[in-house]
Amino acid sequence: MTLRNTLQTLEQIYHYLTERPHFHRYSQYERLNAFFAEIHDTGSIEFEAGQSYLFKGIFNGKPKVIDGSKAPALAHKQEFLSWVQQQLNS
Repeated sequence: MTLRNTLQTLEQIYHYLTERPHFHRYSQYERLNAFFAEIHDTGSIEFEAGQSYLFKGIFNGKPKVIDGSKAPALAHKQEFLSWVQQQLNS
């Protein structure tokens, strides 16, 4: 299976989001929501972000629920991207 969300792709999305005006003012939940919405395979269709930091969607072609409650802060880029890759590949 070819992974759609390679480290390089995740890094590009990370930079795209962090360049948004006022992104630094978002809460951790809002940042995670924006990130997972971007990497979700089918746009906003079938993507759900719960208040309990659960993000449900299609990632790398498979339905998945990602628990964002243990996510590193997005400010810690390498740690965050490694965590995302681990979530996508588990």
